[in-house]
Amino acid sequence: MPRGSGSRRFIERAYPLLVERGPLNTDQIMEALNTREVFYTGAPRGRKSQETWSMHQTAQILRTARWFKKVGEERVKSFMGSRRVLFIYDVRPIEEVVSKMVGYTHSIQKRSTLPKFAEEEYERQMEALKNAD
Repeated sequence: MPRGSGSRRFIERAYPLLVERGPLNTDQIMEALNTREVFYTGAPRGRKSQETWSMHQTAQILRTARWFKKVGEERVKSFMGSRRVLFIYDVRPIEEVVSKMVGYTHSIQKRSTLPKFAEEEYERQMEALKNAD
């Protein structure tokens, strides 16, 4: 089975990063995720992550994922001397996103595709919805 784009893994790693550090631009998010150390059982020290994302992947996942919101933009100078725009992203509250998902008439996303940090909130809201009926 092909590995896929890794957007769920990206979301599971980027969401806690933004919760901890606050709003970051796409360059900072990509750099933090691609250079983090991964610790393996029995390994003497951490090694660099093997899961890396390009700038285009990072920007597209942040733009399309419902867990993040664009809060601004920043113009930076590129290495060639021109200017480029980097968007600044922050997280949306889990409760807000999950309640919107639960409120849809037809399920848009299966529970199995939810990021790990949202599964508990999804279960809680689904249980409350069943008890309300």
